Amino acid sequence: MVLELTIHSTMRQSIGNVLQGACFLLLFLISCLVSQASRLIKTDMAGNYWRLTTDQGTVFLRPYTNSAVEVCFSSDGSLPSDSSYAVNFRPLPVNTMTEVVRGGILFMAEEMHILVMENPFSLTFIYKGDTILRDAGGFSVKPGLSSVSFALTPDEQIYGAGERAIPLNRRGYELPLYNKPNYGYGMGVTSLNYSIPLVISSKKYALLWDNPQNGSVDIGKTDKDILTWSAIGGTARYFIMAADDYPGLMETYTTLTGRQSLPPRWALGNLQSRMAYRTQAETDSIMNLMLNNDFPVDAVILDFYWFGDSIKGYVGNLNWYRKNWPEPEKMIADFKKKGIKTILITEPYVIDSLKNYRDGLEHNIFVTDSLGKPYLDTNFYFGHGSLIDIFKPEARDWFWKHYQRQIEKGIAGWWGDLGEPESHPSDIYHVIGKADEVHGIYGHFWDRMVFEKYARYYPRTRLFHLQRSGYAGSQRYSAYPWTGDVGRSWSGLKAQLPVLLSMSMNGLGYIHSDAGGFALGVKDDDLYTRWLQFAAFTPIMRPHGSGIPSEPVYFSEETQKIVHDFMKLRYSLMPYNYTLAWQNTVKGYPLMRPLYYSYP
Repeated sequence: MVLELTIHSTMRQSIGNVLQGACFLLLFLISCLVSQASRLIKTDMAGNYWRLTTDQGTVFLRPYTNSAVEVCFSSDGSLPSDSSYAVNFRPLPVNTMTEVVRGGILFMAEEMHILVMENPFSLTFIYKGDTILRDAGGFSVKPGLSSVSFALTPDEQIYGAGERAIPLNRRGYELPLYNKPNYGYGMGVTSLNYSIPLVISSKKYALLWDNPQNGSVDIGKTDKDILTWSAIGGTARYFIMAADDYPGLMETYTTLTGRQSLPPRWALGNLQSRMAYRTQAETDSIMNLMLNNDFPVDAVILDFYWFGDSIKGYVGNLNWYRKNWPEPEKMIADFKKKGIKTILITEPYVIDSLKNYRDGLEHNIFVTDSLGKPYLDTNFYFGHGSLIDIFKPEARDWFWKHYQRQIEKGIAGWWGDLGEPESHPSDIYHVIGKADEVHGIYGHFWDRMVFEKYARYYPRTRLFHLQRSGYAGSQRYSAYPWTGDVGRSWSGLKAQLPVLLSMSMNGLGYIHSDAGGFALGVKDDDLYTRWLQFAAFTPIMRPHGSGIPSEPVYFSEETQKIVHDFMKLRYSLMPYNYTLAWQNTVKGYPLMRPLYYSYP
């Protein structure tokens, strides 16, 4: 039996009698004995790392900026690799000093100092003279588990960790780090399509757990004063950064993980969508109805019926279903003359009955089983099919040729759906690892593929790519995330505030919702009106839903008037919104900001 206990340095609990004191001392001693890194043996330099050798492994410290530090653990003493999927920034030259202090060593990297205590080994982070964070037992690495723990102070609030339909302060929750859709969700759901291993403290520091493998973050649920990141394996590494205020913190975080390019200006208008426009004639008729009633439309978004006549059996076709769309080139050109861009949906699966499936087999684009054979997912909702292995260069090239064919027809933007991936059994193998090891970065690599191909073939085009899932840093690949299949309910609308604000503070500036609600529910003029009013003040305005028309022209005259006025108001705010977009590109500031951002 292995006993692991953690006593953290912020504990300020009085011991009322000798027995309690004895127990406290015993637990403390046990903690020192079993801690992953319990005693410092020596310190030296290894390249631009401070190397801290302990009796249980090696901790490496590396300043990235004057207020951001990388910390990682190695059980065998080897230098960590630079294969971060979140951080794409090279460390800046930082003035560093060390000073021997009583019981340890103080490492100084301009504004950020790290106090390293020798016995028991521990790290304390100090920003401009103020202690902002202490570890609580540090790293723990063993087969099937990589983790690191920190001490929280009593009044500290913790924000972030991606899409969560819960209060902004996530303290008291344990949150899975596994992208997963939740159909028809409302307030109270802790797991959604887009997990980001980043939290932000009310003490104005941020922690990025730089590990995409299946895991969780326990923010004071098991122990109210302990925050623990964990994953099933992978690199044990985190970045800590601090600033004087939240704008400065966002600037530092996006310096490390990248910033989003400016959007095409039309993306800040009304993007009209539904599940789904079924034919060319229907789509043309609805867009004309919108324009004739003086509703602005900057883009129309076509769901899965552009490549088939059924929700099942056609995913991965990626060619126009000419029976219902006889002249897509003419339709796209006619819409363009009216100021309407055309956007198409794609999914990273191919159904096995399609011609593209046979072609995909020939080009070795699919994920495999343990024997290296193509993995056929018989539980995929849209039909038996295989997932494209987005990590294979040949798969990305195959996928891209289908994009490029439509771009040459005039398609102006893209909608990537099911990119968690939605169906991703654990026994799938990718070229770079098993499903649970790479699940968190699948959408991230999809974003990267589209971004890099556009940069190569269409460098003068500003990319617009709607994406339901991704990872820390996906903003640098021009990802425009939305909040998944939210329920058409007041609870669904309420959930959008914490989800959008959390994602905004996690670097994804263009987060937005299916305005009006997507799933279930009934036609409700009041709910639709309030949701569209709300959407007018979010980064992207995109009415969308299933089963019920999402266009305002199909609602009451009163609803139409209100929505019309708010759409027009949004357009009048274009200079303001474009300025926010510029700030996001230049500084990393979110477009949508929680109150604590400006009023901490």
